[in-house]
Amino acid sequence: MFDSQSQPSGGQSPDDITSGKAEAGQGPGGLQILPEGLDAMAPGAALGAVLETVDLSRLTGYDTVLVLRAQQRQVSHYQARLHEAMIEVAHAVSATTAERSSRPNRFAADEIAAALACCRRKAESKLATALWLRGRRPAARFLQSDYVGCGQARADTSRADFRPVRPRGYVEDHS
Repeated sequence: MFDSQSQPSGGQSPDDITSGKAEAGQGPGGLQILPEGLDAMAPGAALGAVLETVDLSRLTGYDTVLVLRAQQRQVSHYQARLHEAMIEVAHAVSATTAERSSRPNRFAADEIAAALACCRRKAESKLATALWLRGRRPAARFLQSDYVGCGQARADTSRADFRPVRPRGYVEDHS
């Protein structure tokens, strides 16, 4: 069922996709046509704009899998940004300046709990995850990929024997 290729893009170029001008088009029989290159698009505003135009009920099975992968890339991107924002809150010196301290402030978990409408303990856990990931760049890059979600990766990466399962063709960046 998933061996077929995605429908043609209907004349949309990769530049249209990355500039946010791309959107899914109409194909034969009411099927929706995805823009070319969707599976390779980096997460961010342009990918989010394209995903907003997709009607899942009008996609082929193969195209639905492509959208699922793109959605996971987007979710992982937002999870990584959420962790970055928590770290910035933790290092903020005051609410009225952009000054940051080298160490997290003692009220960081309270600020995060209020912002996320969760209990202090949950905020402490989320902040601990964010700070832990910050010191482990390869793990953080792995989380930003489309292979796992942050919740699953936290459980996996907390083990001493953490070795992420990588799909065929994955090349690790040691920079």
